[in-house]
Amino acid sequence: MSANKAIKIKTPFQGMVTESNFDVAEVAYPTLVDNSVIVKVHTASVDPYLRGREFAAGDAFANFVVGSVVETSSADYAVGDLLWGVMPIQSYNLLTSFEGITKIKNEAGLPLSTYVGVLGMPGMTAYGATTQFGGVPIRSGDVVVVSGAAGSVGSAVGQIARLLGAKKVIGVAGGPAKCKLVVDKFGFDACIDYKTHTTSEAVSKALLELSPEGVDYYYDNTGGVVTQTLLNHPTLLKYGARVAICGSISNYNDTEPEMVENHLLKIIYRSITVKGIIFFDWTAKPEFLADFFKTVPQAIKDGKLVFEETVLQGIDKVPAAFVGLFTGANVGKMVVNF
Repeated sequence: MSANKAIKIKTPFQGMVTESNFDVAEVAYPTLVDNSVIVKVHTASVDPYLRGREFAAGDAFANFVVGSVVETSSADYAVGDLLWGVMPIQSYNLLTSFEGITKIKNEAGLPLSTYVGVLGMPGMTAYGATTQFGGVPIRSGDVVVVSGAAGSVGSAVGQIARLLGAKKVIGVAGGPAKCKLVVDKFGFDACIDYKTHTTSEAVSKALLELSPEGVDYYYDNTGGVVTQTLLNHPTLLKYGARVAICGSISNYNDTEPEMVENHLLKIIYRSITVKGIIFFDWTAKPEFLADFFKTVPQAIKDGKLVFEETVLQGIDKVPAAFVGLFTGANVGKMVVNF
């Protein structure tokens, strides 16, 4: 019988998350019951949205993982089947319900970590939000700005924008190395370093120099000064612009919420569409998943969609990986392989 480690919440999050909020606990190896499987986890995702969840001491830390079936009493799953879905982040999981669990064929032979990255929640978020699947579609000829452009979602959004015919794609990322990556590898036209452009005046000046005509589409992964600038500036967002709100990593750890009332008049008078983006809005639709898995793996194979991963090794590294999301430790998708 194999050892089974699990990531548990030791103390609820308050303010900036730290590794001391977590416990790496030894738990019992699961016992098979009727119509169940035991899954050995191979790779796990950590994502910023988890900071917004309310956890109590002792709760399991669950997120998207990929694992293989090692024991089964189900007629629908065989030993060796690869499964993707949300499970507790631990070495072995017992599954008695299969809602939200998907078999992976991995016909492209890609690393399993891609299924919690560019072929998982981040890639699906980017694809669903920017195409026709209930998001705020990017149109041919758009000027697009993407915050968090070096991350897993942002880098995919920029590349998909190019595939959809965007005229200009501008990224925002932290530090010269990440900005260079955004331009050189991910193919953005330019990238603004938010670590040197720390005020609204600096951000608006840089954006107007890059796109004097303004911005048609803003994909917001971060909140903060970039979002405040675009929503408050009188002309940066064009009349009828679209804004996709996907994340707010810059203030997930704040103890006081931001006030947004000062944005509202600009949104009204410039007829701006602002839409919150929730991954689950379209992943329950078989037609979306069929289109995604037809289009995105082929784009990767053709070199039209590239990605980066920051990979840590061992379940003990999950707390450090999660904290690293908020300190800029990752380039692209942060994953932990077991």
